[in-house]
Amino acid sequence: MTLGVPSPPISLVDELPSRGVAAIAPPGPLRVLHILPDLSLGSDVVTLSALLKGIPHEALIASLTPRDTPRLSSTEKTTVIPLDCHGAHSIGSLVTLGSRAKVFSPHVVHAWGYRPALVSLALKLNLRDVPLVWSLDSSPSAEGEGRLVTSMVRRCSFVASKILYASQSARQDHEREGFSLGVGEVIPPPVDFTRFRADVEKRGEERARRDWEGLFVVAMVGNFTSSKDLLTFCRAASIFVGKSSNVKIVFAGPGMSSDNRSLMSLIHHCGLERFVELLGEVDDLGALLNGIDLLTIAGTEGAPFPRILIEGMACGVPCVVNDVGEAKRVLGKDGTVVRARDPLSLFEAWYELYSRPEPERRELGHRPVARVKRTFGLKAISRTYQSLYRNLTGVEVSRASK
Repeated sequence: MTLGVPSPPISLVDELPSRGVAAIAPPGPLRVLHILPDLSLGSDVVTLSALLKGIPHEALIASLTPRDTPRLSSTEKTTVIPLDCHGAHSIGSLVTLGSRAKVFSPHVVHAWGYRPALVSLALKLNLRDVPLVWSLDSSPSAEGEGRLVTSMVRRCSFVASKILYASQSARQDHEREGFSLGVGEVIPPPVDFTRFRADVEKRGEERARRDWEGLFVVAMVGNFTSSKDLLTFCRAASIFVGKSSNVKIVFAGPGMSSDNRSLMSLIHHCGLERFVELLGEVDDLGALLNGIDLLTIAGTEGAPFPRILIEGMACGVPCVVNDVGEAKRVLGKDGTVVRARDPLSLFEAWYELYSRPEPERRELGHRPVARVKRTFGLKAISRTYQSLYRNLTGVEVSRASK
């Protein structure tokens, strides 16, 4: 079995220093070592990209996957290093990261995910006074190899100075599984509202470009993962296309493409071939969200925080979600919440919106815009991270930009 990083001996748990604020912060502007599983377009990369804009700091970014498609690149204050922390290459990559970290002399190490958290534990042996911050969002109940990595991180969670969760439900799930109490904090992901905003002109351009004029477009947007209840979505779509005219069902996001055999099989099984458009990964997600008529989040237990829901709400798109995870809390009374794993309820929610005049649908979609901007704006979330880093390190972050 390959964990992606070497497993520390059990005795190392006793050697790891406990959590705490650095006694004497290294001089200079704030320096943060960020460790990510990869640099593809995932939620952590989007959040970190926003923080690099919102918080002035020097960043050393380590990716544990060397051959992915990067969404972050080196700049004057940001250095990106690709590492191969898989199998036989793990030891050499950890040595390289340790050397780079020693020269960089970070004020804080921020690990984004379970495997990065495990790597941060190895670094802690040489960076004993540097606080660790872990961002954990996905379910702590993964199976197989992922379960073993999660278990190791859980056992060593007493070392982390802070464990950040995107939602209260994620925090509760982790602490129920045995993750350290008292260090958890909920910080939702920031959304860049210069990219995600209602734009009538952009809507018209997107619909014309994709030949959606006169169509009612229902979309599921996001990575193709087990946290999405695609079966219920497709069954609801099968009913919907039989009861409605001029309908388009759209799948967008990494893995949501025609070369995905599992997805194609499901679409064929539900008789949706003539009605479906598979877009895969989309460059301008804000334009796509403006172009659709209805966004649906159909999640399963343990689904990560639904950032796409906030982005859709910011674009004024009417939303329907099922009553699983954080989506129903984010949407609140500003959309429709249906029973999980109930295709008929999902269809009925779609049809109710479909039956309304378009101006009425757009009015419904615009209701939560002010609320999501106030709650999830980049400035507000950046201030929260800025305060977190300052409290852990003693470094006044705002001085770094001067």
